[in-house]
Amino acid sequence: MNHPILAVLASLAIALSLIMPACCDQNEPAPADITETDADSSSPGKESADASPSKEIPGFTFLKEETFSCGDQTHTVRIFVHDRTELEFVLVKGGTFTMGLPEGLRRPQPIEAPFHEVTVPSFLICRTELPQSAWDKITVEMKEAEWSDEREWTGPTYPIECVNWYDATAWCKAVGLRLPSEAEWEYACRSGSTTDYCYGDGTGDDEEDNVMADYGWIDINSANRSRAVALKKPNAFGIYDMHGNVWEWCQDVFQDKYEGTPTDGSAHVGDDENRIFRGGGFPRRAKYCKSALRYRCPATERDKFIGFRPACSLPENFDWGD
Repeated sequence: MNHPILAVLASLAIALSLIMPACCDQNEPAPADITETDADSSSPGKESADASPSKEIPGFTFLKEETFSCGDQTHTVRIFVHDRTELEFVLVKGGTFTMGLPEGLRRPQPIEAPFHEVTVPSFLICRTELPQSAWDKITVEMKEAEWSDEREWTGPTYPIECVNWYDATAWCKAVGLRLPSEAEWEYACRSGSTTDYCYGDGTGDDEEDNVMADYGWIDINSANRSRAVALKKPNAFGIYDMHGNVWEWCQDVFQDKYEGTPTDGSAHVGDDENRIFRGGGFPRRAKYCKSALRYRCPATERDKFIGFRPACSLPENFDWGD
């Protein structure tokens, strides 16, 4: 005979099973509109959608891939167009290189010493020195800014010059760009080479100038003035005028030696008013335009010999897709 208490408990269990919500059953799947990502989106360690790998670069549009050869180097690079300025930029894949000049090749002032390794992250750099057309486009749009306009020569494809470091920095900031660090500049100039110039070593005679004349505007072919950008041969990254034409401002504060400067490709910061400029220049012989040579000038100086070339960092989630 059944116990009366057991019969009551059985009746209660049946009643509860009839009224309990189905979603409380642990064997039932979660509703379709609730996903694991939705439920855990605020949990530590979860990667947000913005951090997922991407081949896109905000503010730039992919244009093409192209292969360039220079000296003993050949590289296939990706070229992007900067949406705001319509300038072409090369996507430079990062790596480690030896920066500076070895002992015996330095000038009396050893500012290119010591010969040291630097690891540069990937970045974008303009294929040309900033042309006056790009400078004018932005300065006209930003009428409230006090922009310099003391250029010596005028022409839309000529490099902007007579701009100081502050002018160049402000222009870059206005369009979401920046000046390259000194390490980035030399890495891009060398384009994989370890020689005096992106195309090879110097010969120490007039022939050195003659060879350089194919790659840049210097004293023997410039008529002592700047010239339109991108008329000479590019280096193995497809970048023009890294030797000759105008010198180019870099981000870095000047230091008379590389001792204590960053080895991660970032710019050297400090209190010195002098800033680094690289590359040029049209009034000098080839030997003054080597990949490793560095020069300094007060950041406030506006000179017809100095312009700049913008650069841009990549987003942290950029995916090369290799």
